[in-house]
Amino acid sequence: MCDYCDCRSQPEIKLLADQHEQILAVAEALRAAHSLPAERVAALLHDLADLLVPHTTREEVGLFAQLRSVVAPEYLERYIDDHRRLDELLAASAHDRGRIDELIDLLDEHTRDEETDMHPAARQLLGPEQWAAVDRAVATLAG
Repeated sequence: MCDYCDCRSQPEIKLLADQHEQILAVAEALRAAHSLPAERVAALLHDLADLLVPHTTREEVGLFAQLRSVVAPEYLERYIDDHRRLDELLAASAHDRGRIDELIDLLDEHTRDEETDMHPAARQLLGPEQWAAVDRAVATLAG
């Protein structure tokens, strides 16, 4: 993905970007869902949920929480709305393969927007104290 501003030199952004790559790899495998056996689709959706749910929680508890103090609320609401929509589409896709393409398209768009807009903005706008707060917040998730 993108790293035109060297934002991946910030460890939390690098971790989130690495997670994006894992999420998108599973999403890419799902692109063939219409021709895959039901068990394989179910397994891939399970794998995607196992990656996506902790990832979006990490973003919201860590990065988003600190960005709230330096960006307009509407800016973050867009990303949070995407997270909610991704959760809905993930659940719907388990029962309706027709929703999988919508899920993948939103994942692609959302990830691209985070990596080309939010991550560079966070790298520029957050100071050392805020990054330390991100680290503390996400550390509570590991346990």
